[in-house]
Amino acid sequence: MPFLKTTRDQLKANAFVSNLELAKARFRPNDFGAAALHIKWAFDAMKKVKRAKAGYMFSRQGWLYTADLCLTLFNMLSGVGQHRLAHICFFMHEWTLWNEDQIGQGGVISSIRSTLSPTKEGDAVENRRSPEPEFSEDDAETRINAALAQRTVELDLSELELTALPASLRSFTGVQSLNLSCNQLTSLPDWIDELTNLQKLDLSGNQIRSLPESLGKLTSLHTLSICDAQLTNSPEMMGKLISLRELYLVGNQIRSLPESLRQLTNLRKLALGHNQLATLPEWVGMLSNLQELHLDSNQFSIVPEPLLKLVALQNLSLCHNQLTILSEWIGRLTGLETLSLFGNQITELPESIGDLTNLQHLYLNDNQLTELPESLGKLVNLRELLLYDNRLANLPKSLSKLTTLRIVMGDQLEGTNG
Repeated sequence: MPFLKTTRDQLKANAFVSNLELAKARFRPNDFGAAALHIKWAFDAMKKVKRAKAGYMFSRQGWLYTADLCLTLFNMLSGVGQHRLAHICFFMHEWTLWNEDQIGQGGVISSIRSTLSPTKEGDAVENRRSPEPEFSEDDAETRINAALAQRTVELDLSELELTALPASLRSFTGVQSLNLSCNQLTSLPDWIDELTNLQKLDLSGNQIRSLPESLGKLTSLHTLSICDAQLTNSPEMMGKLISLRELYLVGNQIRSLPESLRQLTNLRKLALGHNQLATLPEWVGMLSNLQELHLDSNQFSIVPEPLLKLVALQNLSLCHNQLTILSEWIGRLTGLETLSLFGNQITELPESIGDLTNLQHLYLNDNQLTELPESLGKLVNLRELLLYDNRLANLPKSLSKLTTLRIVMGDQLEGTNG
């Protein structure tokens, strides 16, 4: 057995048992939130032991000890009416006994079965064993009930292969952060607006093609992520989410933005990378609080002019587009601290780029630049300048004044001024 696998398997086995022990130690009849959390962790660890086939880490006595812990927790939780958590513990009890039964000539289960129903001489031991127990409770229900028991405001239902939201989520009206990423959702139920306290919602990695109008009623929502989905357009109802500060729509098939988004004047971050945008509407310039704008891997051939009005903008990324030049007005975005333009076809920079005196990071690698303007020497706060994969023969002398600047030019030059 490889050493690293043995070590990892031991950690999984230890996590399984230790969380059961902690659940038992921290159980309180009038406050079982801590116990619920450790039961969840024990259940997650059990699944890892099962997937890794790490049961060999347990002796027969080890399995029996673990089964006893599970049964004790089952009785404790049943006594206070926590039947779903009790069901999880009962399943873990059955699963540990099943594993104990696989050792040698059969364990407790096989002994009981042999007594009640003797087999004919010569029957294989495996014929007397039951199949491995399968958990009948949906993981989503388990997580929801654990979160309710812990009185938490965060709920993670990611990576559960959900095709629909569990009905029990509807009663979790106190949830503030809901992670539904990496499932198989194609839509959301109309009752989503009943989660009135929701502030953060992650729907990334699903197959969502449309969103219900009721989502627009979640006026407390400040962060919405719908990345790597199937959206072809940003829905109109998003304009009603007036508290939104961060909107992530990366990796869809969006070709245009709806007029309603102009109402999102509280937006601080907007990520629209890896879509099919070629232009931006004029109203984008009205997002006066926008600080970060990511437009990577779209179809822009020029820097969209509406950006000129974004006076609060600090981070602008237009990597991997079809840019060939930068307009002179780029120098008016004086709040910029990071400008990312790598992976385009830019052949020259305007002198006005020297007006971006707050700029700290400038990424121009993988373009078609043959020379740089002397005005770059005015960027007194510049700390990092990436220039590799261009056609530069030399650098402006003015850059030598920037003593804290790190310049990276690949094989041509890499170093720090000064």
